Amino acid sequence: MWIFACVPRQLARMAVATLFIVFAIVTWRRFGDLYLDTGVVLYGPWQVTLGRVPYRDFEWLYGPFSLYWNALWYKLFGVRDVTLMGVNVALAAATVAASYHYFERAWGTLAALGGAWLLLTCFVFSHSTKVGNYNYVLPYSSEQLHGMQLALLATWATQQALAKGGRRWWWFVAGIACGCAFLAKAEMFPAAVLPVVAGVGFYFAEHVAPKSTSLAYLSHEDACSVGRAQHLRRSSSSAFISVVGGFLFPVCTYASYAFSVMDPKPAFLAVVGAWKTVFTPAAKLPWNLKTMGLDDVSGNLGRLGLGGWIVVAVVLAIGLVGRWCQQRHGRVGFQRALEWGAVGGLFALGVRFENWELPIRALPIIAGGAVVGAAIWLCNNRENFKERGQIVALGLWGLFSVGAILRMILDARIRQYGFTQAMPATLLLVPLLVIYLPRTAALLGSNARVVQRLGVALVFALGIANLGESWRHLQRKNTPIEFGRVSLKTFDDDPRTETFVGALRDLSSTIPEDEKLLVIPEGALINYILDRRNPARFCQLTPTEIAGFGERQILEDFRRASPKWVVLVHKYTVPMLFGESPEYGSEILAWVRSEYRVERLFGEEPLKTPRSFGIQVWKRLD
Repeated sequence: MWIFACVPRQLARMAVATLFIVFAIVTWRRFGDLYLDTGVVLYGPWQVTLGRVPYRDFEWLYGPFSLYWNALWYKLFGVRDVTLMGVNVALAAATVAASYHYFERAWGTLAALGGAWLLLTCFVFSHSTKVGNYNYVLPYSSEQLHGMQLALLATWATQQALAKGGRRWWWFVAGIACGCAFLAKAEMFPAAVLPVVAGVGFYFAEHVAPKSTSLAYLSHEDACSVGRAQHLRRSSSSAFISVVGGFLFPVCTYASYAFSVMDPKPAFLAVVGAWKTVFTPAAKLPWNLKTMGLDDVSGNLGRLGLGGWIVVAVVLAIGLVGRWCQQRHGRVGFQRALEWGAVGGLFALGVRFENWELPIRALPIIAGGAVVGAAIWLCNNRENFKERGQIVALGLWGLFSVGAILRMILDARIRQYGFTQAMPATLLLVPLLVIYLPRTAALLGSNARVVQRLGVALVFALGIANLGESWRHLQRKNTPIEFGRVSLKTFDDDPRTETFVGALRDLSSTIPEDEKLLVIPEGALINYILDRRNPARFCQLTPTEIAGFGERQILEDFRRASPKWVVLVHKYTVPMLFGESPEYGSEILAWVRSEYRVERLFGEEPLKTPRSFGIQVWKRLD
């Protein structure tokens, strides 16, 4: 387009690669959280490498795909946190490359650069909250990250299939990606399926054959035309078969394995492992409803509408500035100074803007609008082949965005769970701001060059704002934690670090290896570091596990396991401490206190107040 038309394509790619390498080096070992989620992400695949079968030998909250994927790399390169971090960095590079290729093919170098910039600063290497689990290096859930990456693969493969004449291989790849996403995490499955289904439907609609299939009474030209149509119809059918076959391949492969090592009921639950908590009381937990925006539907709808109006106001303001710059204001030099002054002013305002959350809430509206707009254009411009590829790409990416952000449609955000769910919709802003908005402005008599520069300024400002927020956390994480299989950096001023490391050293030297060690409620990282398998089926006790599996069932499993030692690690999950409520482990904590005695205490007594961090070691009463 107008700004980067003179930038060589290879130079742009080198810039993105350099930026990726710099971010990877600066943030290395600074992601993850010692007290939340990271432990179970590392622990689960390790159990698979020991020959334990998920859902039979230990429970798992999500689908099996990520467990076996991560276990594969553990087997190849060793059971260490750096193994998964290294693999995830490689996957992140592939994610950036795939999205860059998608944007470059559809909208050119400028859109590809903008998309890569937002992907790197707002998502891949983001640390926008104090908890460092919402990134692509060491996420809170491997299933969440892999689900998004599989959905991206499905969308990219669909684009490739349409661009290359419907080759079966690409449809098959798209189907495999959907099947693996089905085995990963439920909320990312729609993001994989929607663009593939739409792509197959579009391909079939474009190549549907005439109703008459008899060639006997047609002229030679008409017979050739109908014969060609029949061939295209068969090709469309093969696209559908390839997608379905690709989907069934990973699902049926895992199902065959599951039914061969488990009874039918647990085997079925293993196949649908990504979906089982959707139909349990866990889906109605207050925190779960809050993350979806269902805790305050009317208020969130109002904020969604307000975010939409802010977006409209910004677009109108950009258009008005472009219209004003279209007029002559003195000499050319003065005119250029005014234009760049407007661009610089918008960029400075965007960087200093402290409430990006409000316009970001409009992402579902933007994504849905892009899908509807693309569909209308395709229906009304069937003969415009020049722009058709771009609009199809816009529609596919829009469906990817809608499917990903569906769960947080009332409370869209980049932070926290938005690191995967809001990523496609956020990147969708780039072609809308720097490609389609300038084109629309040109049709309305505005200065398209200025409008595009203003759009680029907004994209760059959003990335800078999020980068600054991440750096405020990253620059404080310099204290190394190198113990056993873990090599991470934590906050310099975190008082919990000394308590945690002291407890690890004591446990590693005082508890014999042949005595069972149970760490609750979220202590899988301690089991992982000490190379001590959890004797029970449940390796983590969040409100989701307790509501999904049932506290009675968990307690019965603990009693059967009969661990010699129980370690209580302080855990406060808003709005309650572990053991305070029947919804969050009160019976389990009562069992510990009745059948075990306190042996050692590190730090403050745990589970007393939200901030009283401590680790308590209990020994069974014999």
